[in-house]
Amino acid sequence: QRRERLGGGDDGAELDSNGINVTPERIALQGGDASGPGRARRKLFGGGMPGAGARGPYGSFLRALVSLFGKLHELATGEERYPFWMAIGLAFANQAVASTSIINYSTELLSEAGAEGSRLKIMLSILVTIAKGVGVSCGAYLIDRLGRRPLFVWGGFLIAGAMAGMFVAVRASSVALTVASMSLFMLFFAGSWAGGFWVVVSEIFSMRVKSAAQAVATAALFLFGALTDVVFLSIVSVGPGGLLVFAVVAVGGGAFVWCLLPETRGRTLEEVQAIFSAGARAQIARDKRAAGSGEAGGVGVEFAQLRPNGAQSSSDADIADAENALFLSPGARREGQF
Repeated sequence: QRRERLGGGDDGAELDSNGINVTPERIALQGGDASGPGRARRKLFGGGMPGAGARGPYGSFLRALVSLFGKLHELATGEERYPFWMAIGLAFANQAVASTSIINYSTELLSEAGAEGSRLKIMLSILVTIAKGVGVSCGAYLIDRLGRRPLFVWGGFLIAGAMAGMFVAVRASSVALTVASMSLFMLFFAGSWAGGFWVVVSEIFSMRVKSAAQAVATAALFLFGALTDVVFLSIVSVGPGGLLVFAVVAVGGGAFVWCLLPETRGRTLEEVQAIFSAGARAQIARDKRAAGSGEAGGVGVEFAQLRPNGAQSSSDADIADAENALFLSPGARREGQF
């Protein structure tokens, strides 16, 4: 009946899922055989004439998987590997401080501190969540006033201090101090790392890889959060001292940013791309020297006032020409000027 509806076919001939006559001659033209392993392979992974694309249930999935691993390899080893691994490191530090776990397991921590009654623990957990909301608002206000680097670095140390206070409070079985330290933890985290991560990840990649890189960074963020959730209770069950592990991670995250992340505040996306292409750590050193001397920390501040021939310039056009010449010159990069 199906053959008649679709236009018929030779008696005994097999129709594929699209209603096309599958004869030995057609299969041979498509590069397979009419029976045995060839037919089984086509059903699993799809077959077809060259360039026609796989029609099987797993053909498109395998192509997508190969494309995904190819893109990951390009991000991890290509021209933008520095910002890529920077984003992965930020995602790790963001979640490895137990930022998600503190919310998810707040009632368990309050129980460790001596809180009794599920109703009371839920009410106290709501206070911690409110502190997170306040922190998000503070972070949105501060990130363009303090800058990315100071917000991350100071946020890391403040998060570590709040986690140390949580250790003291739980060990002393003080419910009030535990709630206060948890609230401060969420306030400091939400005001620095929570929003700062998304801002920096949106700035450090070129348009060519931005969508793929941001997707991978987001996936890494959730993966590290899930792994931290898995081990959090095991670490804390050893004793309140387990909380100090996360304090150390917070300090490490601040140090990571201090050493490797250049400031992006007040810079265009093109300038940020130039910084990462030419050498991020060199720009960090320039920014530190500029801050120490009270100068504005522009891109390549050491040579921004030079003409391409080395003479002093007061013209913005000449300054731009000098910067472009150095950015585009392979010799400049080899000589370590960036």
